[in-house]
Amino acid sequence: MPGDRDAVPDGNGPGPGVETVFVERTAFERGFAKIFEASVAPRLPSPAEGREGTNRRRAGRAAFGAGSIALLWAGLWFWEAGRGHLGVQIAAGFATLVLADLFLRRARWPRTGSAGSPRGVLVEAVRAHAPGLVYQHVAGRRLDHDRFVALGLAPRCKTALVEGFFAAERRGAAFRAVDAEFRDERRAAPFRGMLVEIAVPRPFSGLVAVLRRRDGAAPPGAAFKPVKTAGHPAFDHMFQVYATETDEAARLLDESAMTALTRFDEQLDGAPFQAGFAFGHLLLAIPWDRADEAGAGDGVFDPVGDAHRLLARIAVPFRLVDTLHGIDPETGGRYRAR
Repeated sequence: MPGDRDAVPDGNGPGPGVETVFVERTAFERGFAKIFEASVAPRLPSPAEGREGTNRRRAGRAAFGAGSIALLWAGLWFWEAGRGHLGVQIAAGFATLVLADLFLRRARWPRTGSAGSPRGVLVEAVRAHAPGLVYQHVAGRRLDHDRFVALGLAPRCKTALVEGFFAAERRGAAFRAVDAEFRDERRAAPFRGMLVEIAVPRPFSGLVAVLRRRDGAAPPGAAFKPVKTAGHPAFDHMFQVYATETDEAARLLDESAMTALTRFDEQLDGAPFQAGFAFGHLLLAIPWDRADEAGAGDGVFDPVGDAHRLLARIAVPFRLVDTLHGIDPETGGRYRAR
């Protein structure tokens, strides 16, 4: 599944040969083609306009960088005290490297867009497609991930950064989701994916961790005790349950809940998610493989591709809520009994 680093060039038009007609592929996308045609396609610059604008911006940044470097060394040359001072020359050399990186090397790559960019146009179209959806791109904001760590759903790390946030309500259940990246002391990222919280209608107490057996499930803490589940072989094969209150966990994980959790696998394309119940919510940590990340690596704006990727991310919690209610997200009908 995609991440939030869909680098959409600021003001660039679609590159040559890039599709600009949206074709619906999934049930969640049904009806979006008309929105795309009405609100996105008319605001896309032509490929020629996009290339011309991109070339102007790149040339301007490169000229500014080269001029700044030339002025820096010209000033140093005419400053006799600085010309003969090794420390000043080292500082000037460092400044030259920074300017060269910012304005010469990076001038080859377009900047990421914001509110007025083509990405902003796509976001507005998606909001129109999913009424009530709240979506924010909040890259770099710190995230409190203690609840997920307490359940053993995600590793405790030095920092947890949010890349994107969205929330809505589906079938009476409020949910919110964030694209997050956890980083340890060495700046490595042991977790990168989506954290989802879905409100549970039935009140419950205690903490319940539903961990995958194939990932070496272990009690998240001394307060957790193993819970024996029965009557659902598929669930027992996939998950091991731990809880601070075993009777409460057995009540919460009835047959419909266990069936829904086993079906999450197909809704998440086999992503090795971990689940838990805490504080009135179903919590899920869904890691995405980096090979699935969205983003135009060559800097070319792909309006249709970016729309598909954005809709795929937004659709995840919608599909999970449908599954919890026994609804097949693709057909809109009831799931067949297992």
